[in-house]
Amino acid sequence: MSNFYNSTLVNNILKEFQGGNKQNAYSKLEAYIKQNPKDKTAVYNFAYMSELLGNIDTAVENYFKIFLKFFFFSIFFNAQHELAKLTVCINQIWLAVGAQKQTQIFCLIQSVFIP
Repeated sequence: MSNFYNSTLVNNILKEFQGGNKQNAYSKLEAYIKQNPKDKTAVYNFAYMSELLGNIDTAVENYFKIFLKFFFFSIFFNAQHELAKLTVCINQIWLAVGAQKQTQIFCLIQSVFIP
């Protein structure tokens, strides 16, 4: 699999979504990320689309995929720009899950990072 992704295709899908053809664009991006699971930008946008369409479990799952990629990259390479992206992912996860699951997520984060 190539590390070069089809940004033109993804941008066209995003424009379609913004233009109101949400379900069709969502299905197209879902198919794209199945073929290109390492395309972080596409996975993030799929998570955001999922959130907007009310597919919260799918949104959180994909936000976490991006979170983990940015987290490990930033630790191993000490990349400040990746840490900023990590913060965005954390915020999106937090907003997507709503108050009901925020306590569960906080406990999970606390158990991982606080001994």
